[in-house]
Amino acid sequence: RELVNWKNVELKDGRVFLKNRQMKIQLSGIAKGYGVDLVGEFLKKSGIENALVEIGGEIYCSGKGPDGKGWRIGIRHPLHRERLVARLEISDVGIATSGNYENYIFWKGKKYGHIIDPRTGYPADNDILSVTVIAPTCMEADAWATGVFVLGWEEGKVMILRHPELEGVIIRRTDGGDIEIWTSPGIKDKIILYE
Repeated sequence: RELVNWKNVELKDGRVFLKNRQMKIQLSGIAKGYGVDLVGEFLKKSGIENALVEIGGEIYCSGKGPDGKGWRIGIRHPLHRERLVARLEISDVGIATSGNYENYIFWKGKKYGHIIDPRTGYPADNDILSVTVIAPTCMEADAWATGVFVLGWEEGKVMILRHPELEGVIIRRTDGGDIEIWTSPGIKDKIILYE
């Protein structure tokens, strides 16, 4: 836990220094989103206005989809991979989903997901199944989705609402084993819920 501290990261003359030699910076939480943004920028510079770029589930869409409207993006049901829980119609934004329903281990009878809470140094421990964030860029959506996942249901909703450039969908498991879905107010007219 003592190795997880942004105060031990220094920026000097365009270089990054870590105060503790055992520290590492892991950028995989935003790498796919960044890659999507780079491809999207290249397409725009090449004169392609209508495009959907996807790398590993992280998406940036610009212009119009095949039907001349926004792009239709499905949000997978976190408990039933073959089903969608919702569908969005959006354009000119990045979208990313974070969840612990695909990458996890069981250890001593308990399920541990791959998303680490930097406050504890351990896997995030809450009832969130997935968080989908819509942001100006895919890299931002990627980073925010993971951060909101770690924050949990209440704090995650507050964080999305505090940032007007963000929209989000948070899905959690209820005590009864069902799912509960929260959507931010700005996407109410752009989302269809199937649950």
